[in-house]
Amino acid sequence: MGLIEDITAGHGQTFFSLDATTFMANLAGLKPKYMAACEQAMLKGGWIIANEAAANVRRNKSVITGNLMGSIHPEIGKVTPDSVDVLIGTNLVYAKRVEYGFFGKDRIGRFFTQRPRPYLRPAFDTKKQEALAFIASEIKKTVEHNAGSKAVTEGSKE
Repeated sequence: MGLIEDITAGHGQTFFSLDATTFMANLAGLKPKYMAACEQAMLKGGWIIANEAAANVRRNKSVITGNLMGSIHPEIGKVTPDSVDVLIGTNLVYAKRVEYGFFGKDRIGRFFTQRPRPYLRPAFDTKKQEALAFIASEIKKTVEHNAGSKAVTEGSKE
């Protein structure tokens, strides 16, 4: 089982999850230190997708004010002792309409025919492998750095 396992998207937000069950089980007392590193790696990897989504908004000619483009960001979602979720999206109420389009009356009675201009899902599809490779690389660096530090510390005790 690999470190990075569950990758899903839907409902206007895109997220991917780091399954670190086996990895974390082998770290015992060092778990909090490695979970913080996993969170940071996931957040940085999330920016790869978020930046592509913002670029897609520009490419789709969905920009009027730039608010949507500027609001797309990753954030840490659910964190358990064994996994970290990063949510990538925006809290703007109209963002879902841009992604999926909207046809019909809104809640105040206005009628819309707005075609979809997907920006988030294409960013996820295009950049997920790059983000996953970046996350794996960051976690590997952390493990190697800490393994090297441990070896130096243990060697100095002799």
